Amino acid sequence: MEKRNILLILIAIICIASECNEKYIHFENPVPENINNVSSFHTNFQGNYYRVSKNFEEFLQADSVYLIIKDKIIIQENVLIEKFAKADFDTMKNLEIRGDLIYDLENNDATGYPFFIENDSLVVKYKMTDTIFYLGDNNPARFYKKSLFLNKKINQYYEVSKMKVDGKNELLYYDHIQDSLDTKILQKITTLQEVKSGSDSSGNDKIEGYIVNLSKKELKKFLKMGGFTKNETYKKMN
Repeated sequence: MEKRNILLILIAIICIASECNEKYIHFENPVPENINNVSSFHTNFQGNYYRVSKNFEEFLQADSVYLIIKDKIIIQENVLIEKFAKADFDTMKNLEIRGDLIYDLENNDATGYPFFIENDSLVVKYKMTDTIFYLGDNNPARFYKKSLFLNKKINQYYEVSKMKVDGKNELLYYDHIQDSLDTKILQKITTLQEVKSGSDSSGNDKIEGYIVNLSKKELKKFLKMGGFTKNETYKKMN
């Protein structure tokens, strides 16, 4: 097994999580238009959630994602799991066990990662916590069509996602916009403004992302056509 660097693993995971290869789609104004901003998240949304997997056993073994929703803030916790064979771990000079924590010596990382023994392996768990939305003047949220639209300001534009709760089954649906599918839907509704950044290897303009301005009527059509195609489902924790 190759010597691994925990910090590089984390960076790779962060890159995947942020979908660094996709073009962004930002909105010119908060959506929906002409809807009042909410002053706090309704108690129906508030609580602790875990991302649903196919079965409970898979949930326990796989990397886990949690959402913590409070009155004005949404926090995401990613619990990441890395497994090392004991025999291979002894050859990894950059990693050191101190008590019940593993440290990465190569990067002078002061953070220790908890681990446990499972058969002939060391299982390392590390958590990344990120505030993904903070309700405020720059980040308005608006309730429309039984969904809460989250408008996160990025420079002068807005990154938009939406949430919907199923109180009966204690589920929360968290939907995002992704480049490949949502771009095609939006192009059928309105004109997208391309944001270009330099040139690619062939000398063609490199498109970094798109800016869109949707009226409430156009947003309604976007939703009806299946917009916000990246879907995550979370289950409320008791």
